[in-house]
Amino acid sequence: MDRSILGPRVFLETNILGTQNLLEVSKDSWIIGKDENGYPIYKKGKKYIQISTDEVYGSLSRDYAEAKELHLDENVKKVVEGRENLKTYGERFFTEETPLDPRSPYSSSKASGDMIVRRFANLDELPRHVEFEKGDTIVTSGYSAIFPSGIIVGKVVNFEKQHDDNFYSLEVELATDFQALNNVRIIKNYRQAEQKNTEREAKKND
Repeated sequence: MDRSILGPRVFLETNILGTQNLLEVSKDSWIIGKDENGYPIYKKGKKYIQISTDEVYGSLSRDYAEAKELHLDENVKKVVEGRENLKTYGERFFTEETPLDPRSPYSSSKASGDMIVRRFANLDELPRHVEFEKGDTIVTSGYSAIFPSGIIVGKVVNFEKQHDDNFYSLEVELATDFQALNNVRIIKNYRQAEQKNTEREAKKND
């Protein structure tokens, strides 16, 4: 039996609060000063690397008694470049586009940690024509298949241009202190798969 089912607390503390602690320590260690408005200036070129697990995507079925050759699309071929004779026992396999479907306290805590990391520090590729300034509040739009609309994310503390000056990258201070949570609401989006399929079809038609 999955140990996290018997004792979930340690997994929640490690993978959610522990991840938040590592992010905070990393962020603090990268501050090299403040700008004229008192906002922090960070070292360039620093990265925080989060190690996840395929269990955040749920479980795969065994459809074949014997392993068969794995047929890959072009995107997956890039991930497994250099590997040969790949076999599979099922018709499906996970990619980063697979909807999240954790089935245990362990995988749920890993998925939660991944979501914290994914948008802890930056909102990327904000078009240049969008008007904003430091101190503005960021709320969820509802366009994503992950979060409903109207949830306060945090406030803008810094920003910089990226790419060829057509986009901004925003640094956001989160509104939630994940080290002081008393209650957690878990929401399952039953339309997530449908929404992601619609998004993929829309991209194909662009």
